Amino acid sequence: EGREKLSAAERSVLAYCLLVGLTLLGMIAGLTWTAVHRGLEPAHRLAATLDAIEVERLPARLEVGDLPAELRPVADKTDALIRRVDIALQRERRTSADIAHELRTPISELLTASEVALRNGRDPEGTRRTLGMVRNVAWRMARTVSTLLELARLETGARTFARASVDLGALVAEVLRSLRALERERGLQIENR
Repeated sequence: EGREKLSAAERSVLAYCLLVGLTLLGMIAGLTWTAVHRGLEPAHRLAATLDAIEVERLPARLEVGDLPAELRPVADKTDALIRRVDIALQRERRTSADIAHELRTPISELLTASEVALRNGRDPEGTRRTLGMVRNVAWRMARTVSTLLELARLETGARTFARASVDLGALVAEVLRSLRALERERGLQIENR
């Protein structure tokens, strides 16, 4: 007999094996994809939770539900990072509020002094005194900004704090000098003893 029957049977077995092999390979790929997708579901949930966080409203605690042991350290470290970011943002907001508060009075003084100087433009001596006061207020503002920036550096740990003696009498006298224009304008009398 010829080998045609045997070759046909061989081709049939090979085609069947190829079909079964491809089917098994497809099933393995599908099962692998499903297993990986389910295995990564906690990571996707963690990523979605992190993606939903808004800087203006940081959560008190990162809520992601049960996580596998492999992802728990990542979630804990991320939660700690969020706490540190929240503290830094609070410090920044406080610093901004402090700067605005500390500069409000000197800016008012500058505006008042410039208005007085503009009204009394014909009095060279008064204008000279007003400009001197404006210069003093500007110097105080510059020192205030430097002090606030230094405080911000101290809060972040970029600088260390050093104690020093302060002459409170000189400090009070300087503050009172800066209020002289306001004192005259409002008809007040401030005494320093």
